[in-house]
Amino acid sequence: MDYKILLIFMVIVGTLVTSGCTQDGQTGTNDTVTDDVPFNGEAVSVSELLSNPVYDKDIKIYGEVDQLGELLCSCFSLYSEGGQVQVWYDTMVDEEMEWTQVNVEGIENGDQIVVTGRLKDTPSNDFWSLSVVKTEEPEEIEITREEALNMATQFVENSPTYKFDGSDLEVIRTENVGCEDCWTFGIRFSSSNSGYGDRTDEILTQYETVHEAVISVEGGEVVAAIIDGRWDIITQNYVDA
Repeated sequence: MDYKILLIFMVIVGTLVTSGCTQDGQTGTNDTVTDDVPFNGEAVSVSELLSNPVYDKDIKIYGEVDQLGELLCSCFSLYSEGGQVQVWYDTMVDEEMEWTQVNVEGIENGDQIVVTGRLKDTPSNDFWSLSVVKTEEPEEIEITREEALNMATQFVENSPTYKFDGSDLEVIRTENVGCEDCWTFGIRFSSSNSGYGDRTDEILTQYETVHEAVISVEGGEVVAAIIDGRWDIITQNYVDA
């Protein structure tokens, strides 16, 4: 019996010794704990990084290149949203690691780029780069008259004014102004009540009203939409308000 009690006691003691303890200054291991990824790994503006500085972690920042080849260092300025850092791209060594030279061939002032690297705390606007990638220029999408017209008519049909009591939509005018894919359309429709927008809770005068909406489409987007020269469909308010 004494032997069994002694064996149980030894097992309990062994378990306590081998398990991690987090009291009295001792620490245990926690395999589920990982380093936070700054900004969820997404590229952020220089301004955002400087407003919420993170050091000793790899971070992606984006911006416009300036002063490349004009400074007395292997560095250039990077700007975005009002913030500015000096991006260093030559071989560098600090107390933590050696940074190899980054190729900036093909990068020019005015280019939009994404830089991966680390913000240095001294001085606070130095950024040591690990890679520099030029972002691709967005492809220009040509919008035909038919595509622009479809956008304009759908925009009117989905507007609160038309959805409330609109009918008899008709395109009465088409103009190509300013550029190849800049279109303005005059669209006429009828309403069975007065007023504009969603008039669910309003006391209405019931009589048929004919409206004309002028819709401007540029580069595949509706940039202006006015009904009767008075009501802005985009802001859902009177033009002079």
